[in-house]
Amino acid sequence: MNLTGTSERMILVVDNGSLSCWSTLNLRCVARGLSTALNLPVYPVSVEFSDRIAVSELGGEAAVVFENFIHSHYAKGIHKFLTIPFMFTAGGGIAGILLEKIAQLVAELPDLDIQVAPFLFDETLADNCGIAEIIANRVEATIETNQLVRPAVIVVDHGSPKVQATYVRNIICGQVSVMLRGKIGAIGAASMERREGDRYAFNQPLLAERLDTPPFNEGSVIIAMLFLSTGRHAGEDGDIAAICAAARLRHAQLAIYMTELVGTHPNVIKCLKQSYTQALS
Repeated sequence: MNLTGTSERMILVVDNGSLSCWSTLNLRCVARGLSTALNLPVYPVSVEFSDRIAVSELGGEAAVVFENFIHSHYAKGIHKFLTIPFMFTAGGGIAGILLEKIAQLVAELPDLDIQVAPFLFDETLADNCGIAEIIANRVEATIETNQLVRPAVIVVDHGSPKVQATYVRNIICGQVSVMLRGKIGAIGAASMERREGDRYAFNQPLLAERLDTPPFNEGSVIIAMLFLSTGRHAGEDGDIAAICAAARLRHAQLAIYMTELVGTHPNVIKCLKQSYTQALS
């Protein structure tokens, strides 16, 4: 894609959106970090949900969702935008909603030009190990902090109605396996949850099922979090923490350790900058 004059475009870093203030606050930190790295203004915007968060939880500054942001700035005469997705893959469910919104806006507003940079993981690129490197680093830090010896690892994501998202997760799990060879024991992938029905069986196994299955049901097991920001799933008292707590009750010999998130790692700025650079070419 040719983005001549990208510096004249309004640059957005766009996440899924959440009802958790911590997700929006992290997105703002990421936008500031990317702005510094690019020496250009970068605006944090969510696809959905975040505009429902109380302003008092966001330091007095309301969160903005994508459609409203585009309409507001289009009315001010700004017609060119570069969207940098703070999302793992174009095959994810919310990513699909973002792309649909862009298509609708372009059809609705004359001369609107919205370019989309590569997502954080692009399987078409040879150099696509940035997310795996972050997860491997998170696992290594967990091993060191807790003095673990060759723990098992489960790379867990939310679980998606889109098979592409699960495919990407499994590729990342394989990359992490190679990076941590000799430092960990067994490694596998899992979904936090899935929709009912055979058509969504590709999400299997669920995290709860992994934690009931040898060798992940005893000894030291690290939950490698393939999540970008804290929310009701990846929060301290979120769904994954609850799944792990229940597993510990079922298996007395199981010790579970959870990594920090991908989206709070400093190298995520490097990944986003790479997406920007790839967009220029």
